[in-house]
Amino acid sequence: MFYAPLLLADMIVAHGFVTWRSVPLSYGTLAFAVANAAIFLWHYRHTQQQLALANETLEHK
Repeated sequence: MFYAPLLLADMIVAHGFVTWRSVPLSYGTLAFAVANAAIFLWHYRHTQQQLALANETLEHK
């Protein structure tokens, strides 16, 4: 959600629709990378919890 408007602004500047100004794409890239890492870590933790629960259930049976 944060990266797309920055890319759009960069394209508008590149095609000359507005005067040149610096578009901070690095901030969008950083936000995207942090969000991607957070989602990965959440999914990994959730998968590990499910695996531990499945192992515990299997041991009780």
